Amino acid sequence: MLPYINILEYNIPMYGILIAAGILIANIAVFLMIKKNNDCMDDMIILEGYGLIGGFVGAKLMYLLILLNHISLSTLFQGKNIFLVINGGFVFYGGLILGIPVAVLGGKIHHIPSTDYLKKYIFAVPLVHAFGRIGCFCAGCCYGMPYSGIGAVNFPSNSFAPHDTLLFPIQLLESSLLFLLASTLYVFSQRNKFSYNPELYFFLYGLIRIITELFRFDSIRGIYKGLSTSQYISLFLILISFLSVLLRKLNHSHP
Repeated sequence: MLPYINILEYNIPMYGILIAAGILIANIAVFLMIKKNNDCMDDMIILEGYGLIGGFVGAKLMYLLILLNHISLSTLFQGKNIFLVINGGFVFYGGLILGIPVAVLGGKIHHIPSTDYLKKYIFAVPLVHAFGRIGCFCAGCCYGMPYSGIGAVNFPSNSFAPHDTLLFPIQLLESSLLFLLASTLYVFSQRNKFSYNPELYFFLYGLIRIITELFRFDSIRGIYKGLSTSQYISLFLILISFLSVLLRKLNHSHP
């Protein structure tokens, strides 16, 4: 709806502005919690740095992999396809899949208990993601199916979404659910006896994504045998969350 905002004669993408706002707000929330929990801010900065680098690379790589369903590898960096590669988006799941392991790796390199930080502060991930989804709405990417009911939107011609039909505002729905998820994880992080926040995040976001994908209409996300790429990944994450909880409980029951 508003892909760019003009600042001093420069067109700044709203998606980038909202991601930056999400990172800033999430960091403020994490900083306040770190002071309350007497954790080390330097350790958190190191883990976040690794996570952001891994997340950025993973999100772009998965975007390129999905793009290969529409463009051959030999022509990926030729002609107008270069525009798609450089200016194209990022795929959240790619960032999540690579970002968290890279953060854990950073913890091992610097001798930081990364899993403890994940349990307490993983609420920041859906919080940033929620702002990103608003950015998707502004850019018109990740758009919803044709829909003419309450809340239907008509995107302008300079957005990624079709501008000749009313669409379901799926980006705003997912953003609302992500804010709710972040709040839920924050509440559970305050409970010292609850240590399954990462698993809870993977499970609940997996469910959210499976459902919201049903209302998506952008073809570039990839469809195979009736399910999108993200739905397959969501099912895998839900399975991983169950297995992780089960294994941890089994380990605790065998001293």
